[in-house]
Amino acid sequence: MFFFKRKRKSLQSFDLSKDQDQVISKEILAESLFSGPEKYNCAQAILITFKSRFSITDAEIVSARSNGYGKVQGGLCGALYAGKYLLDDRIKSDNLTREFESKAGSSKCKKILKLKLLTCKECVALTARLVDEYSS
Repeated sequence: MFFFKRKRKSLQSFDLSKDQDQVISKEILAESLFSGPEKYNCAQAILITFKSRFSITDAEIVSARSNGYGKVQGGLCGALYAGKYLLDDRIKSDNLTREFESKAGSSKCKKILKLKLLTCKECVALTARLVDEYSS
């Protein structure tokens, strides 16, 4: 139990400055934010992961609170929704969706959960990896 307490404490004090942005992989950071003690949803975890790269404001992160856990209009996965929001380019966004669907089986949260190809945590990690690839 001691290990988990230390891990959570270090996450709470994690600074998302540009230097540390390069040290930890985007997948690991997004997973940690999603499953951490702050209770960020999937969309928020993606936005926070790329906060410095895309100049995401705290207001955008707070407003993404209503976009997690399948609450996006049309039932879209919140992580995927946030990834598409960040890329803001139709071709890159379409590629992100296509590759996400090939791994998760769908872009809709409820269907992803039903298919059980990926967990929510894995969807967050996948989105983070793909956004990192498409935005480099």
